[in-house]
Amino acid sequence: MNLFAADLEVDQDAARGSASDPTPDQIRTRAAAVRQRWSDAQRKRRLVPLVTAWLPPLVHVADVAANISQSN
Repeated sequence: MNLFAADLEVDQDAARGSASDPTPDQIRTRAAAVRQRWSDAQRKRRLVPLVTAWLPPLVHVADVAANISQSN
């Protein structure tokens, strides 16, 4: 059992990607063709809502301390 990366044989074509890998346009075209065959129920089931990023409001400790001291 080899535990060193230098001792492992690496398939260079696999490491780089083969010449038969699809282009992004080919992937989009094929994905669109697959989606066209979906039924309305399947399309609805696969619908993913748009996720909006949300972070809690940023509060500086100095502002909180100033607010507390003004309240007292």
